[in-house]
Amino acid sequence: MRNRLTSDSPAPILTGTAGYFNFVTAGQNQINTQIHPVLLLPLGDRWLVESRAAFQGAFQRPPDGGPYGGPVSKNLDYTQVDYIADPYLTVTVGRFLTPFGIFNERLYPLDNQDLPSNFVGERVKLHGILDPKTEIIHVVSIDLE
Repeated sequence: MRNRLTSDSPAPILTGTAGYFNFVTAGQNQINTQIHPVLLLPLGDRWLVESRAAFQGAFQRPPDGGPYGGPVSKNLDYTQVDYIADPYLTVTVGRFLTPFGIFNERLYPLDNQDLPSNFVGERVKLHGILDPKTEIIHVVSIDLE
């Protein structure tokens, strides 16, 4: 009989990215947060469920003081279900990012807040992605003009 502690049974995995960005405009502090959890959930030896969600918030303190507050957007980026028929055949259904079922941490990188300091006083061209729900631009690259 095999020892359950040393068996090769699949285990659930929770991973992802999280970060926050702090902005000050006219003395008003705003904290933007992003959490992107990824869940891999094996069901038995033949089924695997993978899903990623996105939680983004923009929090500000009211002008009269008090606790920070603001909207939080919640999205389900993708969910896929895999059936492993045998070692050479896997059937996948749902919405997925790559045909290989691999989490790509470079697809939604957290913004690099140190990058703009390299271009102080220079004319630059920004390349980014506008999130229509939060109206936040996620800068992908900064080039000299």
